[in-house]
Amino acid sequence: MERNAKRLYIIGNALLPVFAVLILLVRPLSKRLPVLFGGCFLHDWLHLYCAFCGGTRAMEDLVRLNVVEALRHNALVVLLVLCFLIWDVTALIRMLKGHARWWAIPQKSGLIVTVALVAYLVVRNVMMIVWQYDPVGDLGRFWL
Repeated sequence: MERNAKRLYIIGNALLPVFAVLILLVRPLSKRLPVLFGGCFLHDWLHLYCAFCGGTRAMEDLVRLNVVEALRHNALVVLLVLCFLIWDVTALIRMLKGHARWWAIPQKSGLIVTVALVAYLVVRNVMMIVWQYDPVGDLGRFWL
């Protein structure tokens, strides 16, 4: 089990540059492909942002090391990437020190992430509707 976990960790980290390149290809390709899915219900029908709206743009900005634009597009995605990087480095250190459960994710992480998702969804939509602040730029004209 331990050997397989280490192998998966190494492979996963080796694939990060591949994922970075794929992130840069998603937006140009999505403009050329027909819409296969119905889109986002919150965005298209209710004219609200979900917690991940702007996430692809934020990831693209992070790959290009433009952190300010990434935060503008979706601060939660930036925070989740930061949390992943902290977990990844911590796991590496624990693995090198020989800890038994070096890959373990803290138990309350799921609850914390869920609360953060809901809070971010509510805050970003209140900012758009009440204060007319639309950092993503997709829905502000509907609410103005």
